[in-house]
Order: sequence, then C-alpha cells, then structure tokens
Amino acid sequence: MSYQQFISCDWGTSNFRLRLVGAENLAVIAECSAPTGIAMINNEWQEKHSNNYSRESFYLRFLAGLLKAWNDYDQDPSVSVVISGMATSNIGIRSLEYSQLPFPTNGSTANASWIEGGNILDQPLLLISGLRSEDDVMRGEETQVAGLAGLMDLVNDQKYLFILPGTHSKHICVHEGSITSFRTYMTGELFSLISEHSIIKNSISKPAQVKGGNMDAFRKGVRAAIGHPMLHSVFTVRTNQLFERMSSHENYQYLSGLLIGAELSAADLTGLNLVLAGEGNLLSLYKEALDELKLTARLTVVPAELFANPLVAGQYEIFKTHSRHDELPGSTP
Repeated sequence: MSYQQFISCDWGTSNFRLRLVGAENLAVIAECSAPTGIAMINNEWQEKHSNNYSRESFYLRFLAGLLKAWNDYDQDPSVSVVISGMATSNIGIRSLEYSQLPFPTNGSTANASWIEGGNILDQPLLLISGLRSEDDVMRGEETQVAGLAGLMDLVNDQKYLFILPGTHSKHICVHEGSITSFRTYMTGELFSLISEHSIIKNSISKPAQVKGGNMDAFRKGVRAAIGHPMLHSVFTVRTNQLFERMSSHENYQYLSGLLIGAELSAADLTGLNLVLAGEGNLLSLYKEALDELKLTARLTVVPAELFANPLVAGQYEIFKTHSRHDELPGSTP
C-alpha cells in the first residue's frame, strides 16, 4: 500500500468528486467531479442491475470505470481510495454504523471499514462512516470539521460553532478537541420546496444574478425571522406581492433571508466562536445574515477556495489512524 498519495472521494447524495492528493502537503494533484451521486447510482442498480450484481459489487465496478479512465490513478494501483459522505449509508456501498459523540477531531474514533476490490478494483478502499447524536445524524461534515480543526489554531478551552451551509445546513460544536454536539437545519431543502411547490412560487422569481443581488430585501427577511412565528412569516412573502411591497426578484431574496435568518436566530450562539465554511453564493448570504444579526465580531470565515482542503485533511487524519495493511479484511464481493 502506498502512503505517498491517496485518492480522496467525496460521494454525496447528488454529487461525486475525486481528488488525487499528495500526502506530504495535501496538495490536490488532479480532480474530477460529476452529478453521479449515491441516489442516482442506487436507483440505477435497483432498476437495471440488482439481478446481476450485489450492491457492493455494482458500486465497485462504477468506481473502477472512473479510476481507469483517469490515467493518473493507473500509475500506482496501491494508492488507497478514502471515501466519506453517503457511501456508508443504507443506499451506499456498504452500510456502516455511525460514530458516536463525543467525536475527537483527529478522527481517532471514526467508524471506518476497509474493502479490497479483488478482481474488480485494484485500489483498496477505506469507507468512513458518519456521526450521530441522540436525535440527529450527518455523513461527511464531521470529516470536514476534523480537517478544519486541524488547519485552524483553535484554543482548546474555548467553544466553537462550525456553520456549514447547504441543503441540510449543519451547526457543529467543537470543544477541547472533540465534536460535542450538532444540529441539522433543512434550510436549503425548505427553500426549494416553498419556492417550487407552494403557493409562494407565484410570488417570487429568481433574479438573473443572485450573488450580489438585492441585499436590502435579503436583510429584511433576516430581520423578519427574529422573534416571529415562521409559519406566519413565510406567508408574508405572498402578501409582499399582493400589496406590491416587493418585486418578485426582491421577494426571492426576502424568502432566502427569512429562512437563513430563522436558522441562525433559532440557534443558541451565546459565548461561541463562530466559523463559517462553505462554497458559492451561500457563503456570502450566511455572512450577510450573520452581519445583520451583529455576530461578525466573533466570526471567522473560511474562504470558499480553501473549503476543499478541510475535507481532504480530515480524510487524511482518519486514513492515518486506520492505515495498517494487516487490518484489511480482504473481502471480495
């Protein structure tokens, strides 16, 4: 097994990304991505291939095809593939039990499992499971936070809240070197449902340029979320249109501010150092909302261009703690 490089795989519900990484400095040598998430591959297996291949075998064949198509990977068949995300869910390669809280940010207690691909795949695979609390779960974000904690100079006796925006946003508390608690907020999914499948869809329209758009309307939405019942506040998007208070483009930003504001104002942020990490337009929107809530004095923003590195760094930390070759089960599907 080679430890000079490893292949980082981030396999989510909707998207798939591979990176060839140099272990010495965690530099990304090459990468590719595709909208072939776990949900799509699982559906393809169930609808077309379940009679011919086991789930695990089908996933390995899919991976093998991608790896062989990328010549960089063929140069050393002993390079390990480290996979986090939905690959360990009940629709993934192999279902693994969640790791438990508290979860050390060095990943030492991560529930991980090796797979050898036998005659299907040259590279050994390390699957990293997710994390659970009494009433919540996540897969992949804990690996990102493990990497972020390793890259940042955290003060051990202070408490940090890592905010990771997304379809299902995560608020992850870190204290004394461990993830101690977390919460999931379905902010992005609710925005999609409300804007595309409710009566509100007739009151909004997406502006040509969302980034840098009407921040006044967005900030009004954030303020409207504070201390008001959300089920009523959402309906004000419709009355904004009926009473001609906002254009449909402004209403789109208002709804975004309303939901992000509800997420952030509902969280107990007292005495916490805030770390905001993400990509794309969401990063700037959450920063804008935190500014409106007057929380930026305690805020550190991880630049979008650096957000890939924490996942790679977290995977590498876990890879190092599970990298003994004699632990490989040698199972072949």
